[in-house]
Amino acid sequence: MPIDQIRESIIARRDSEIESLKARFRAELVAFNSRAEKQKSELDLAYKKKIDDDTGALVKKTVDGATLEARQIVNSRIGELLNKGLAMMMEQLKELRKSPEYQDILNQMVKDARRMLGDNCTILVRHEDVPGIRGAGSIKILESELDGVGGIIARSGDGKVELDLSMTALFKDIKENLMQEIYSRIR
Repeated sequence: MPIDQIRESIIARRDSEIESLKARFRAELVAFNSRAEKQKSELDLAYKKKIDDDTGALVKKTVDGATLEARQIVNSRIGELLNKGLAMMMEQLKELRKSPEYQDILNQMVKDARRMLGDNCTILVRHEDVPGIRGAGSIKILESELDGVGGIIARSGDGKVELDLSMTALFKDIKENLMQEIYSRIR
């Protein structure tokens, strides 16, 4: 075989191998680009999901914090209103002593004490209230330094049972129910 033919055969083989390498390189490049594009899409989706999750968590945390703060403000205001309402009620109780109904209430308390503790009970009452008590009969009426709101304290004849009907004690008894009622009306 002449040299020119050998040379042409080598060049043809070389060109064929170059074309074959080019084709294989293009195929690998396409496959590589395809894998890279797929990984990029997967990363994009993963980051979008992470961003959405993180944003959602941040929004939830912010909303939960704001909700908690709002509840605390509302509960604080309700507490203030309850305390104000209770203070007003206590003032009204203090003013009750000045009303014409107070003597009737006081006499009803004495009557109830007699019914519960008997005719030989002792009634403790503020010295200002003694003249207003009617129909005590055999019940001992003693002046005492009860709180300024008024009412009575009754003791059984043997001293074993005490019935506290002072306005302050009555107020304490109804305070919890009153607070629940006020709270339910505010809400």
